[in-house]
Amino acid sequence: MDLGDLRTVVENLVKYFHLYYPPHLFREQRILGLNDGLHLTGGEPFLRYEYLREAVRITAEVGVPGLFVETNCFWCTDEDLTEERFRELRELGLAGVLISVNPFVLEHVPFENIERGVRCAVKVFGPENVLIYHPYYYSQVRDLGVQGDSGSRSTYSYCLL
Repeated sequence: MDLGDLRTVVENLVKYFHLYYPPHLFREQRILGLNDGLHLTGGEPFLRYEYLREAVRITAEVGVPGLFVETNCFWCTDEDLTEERFRELRELGLAGVLISVNPFVLEHVPFENIERGVRCAVKVFGPENVLIYHPYYYSQVRDLGVQGDSGSRSTYSYCLL
């Protein structure tokens, strides 16, 4: 979708958001959740970072409440870059981030990238604006000490650790 079409869709969508999500609730309580606000996803949004930046800018400019993005953290290979991108998106209007952590992601993304993404997101957005999907799985993998072997283990093999 080009950015002009995105603006048109978001301008129409925001009319309905304000019926169901009163803007003052988002300003006062900073509501963020899987069922609250607008969730930018669709594959991995950070694959097209410049487009994501513009999408966040346009969506925030139009006034969509509770804007957040989902990522698997494949791109979180450097602490400074990760924090810089989160900060830039927050300044453009992003309210928070959802980080996907599941067996299928770990087959392709090193767990240390996910840990870095969580750490930087919490630093930039605050813990109340960072969602981990699935927190139980995240804590289990962290407790196992899994590091640096994405792509070399199947989902099943983690059950054998």
